Amino acid sequence: MAFYLKRAYQDSEDVHIINDLRLTENGDVAQIDHLIFHRFGFIIVESKSVTTELSVNDHGEWTRLYKNKQNGIASPIKQAERQADFLEKYLCIRSRALLIKS
Repeated sequence: MAFYLKRAYQDSEDVHIINDLRLTENGDVAQIDHLIFHRFGFIIVESKSVTTELSVNDHGEWTRLYKNKQNGIASPIKQAERQADFLEKYLCIRSRALLIKS
């Protein structure tokens, strides 16, 4: 995914990408696979490497077929939502320091 994002936006002055971002705050950790900044905000991309069949039921539960067995996996959508919440709090805590010009 990092390769494709770089390829798509490498010449853009309006889009900046951070891959594999790890943030910590008060013992809590968020690991964001891809954070895309643009002039309207940011997008969090949670990437998974799955080569088997995936399915999502009506309750939003994700499963994958592996060795002819259905195995539950964490929802990348919910994971990205938690990362967005963490990032928002992280930036709010540091907003004053981020806005001070040196």
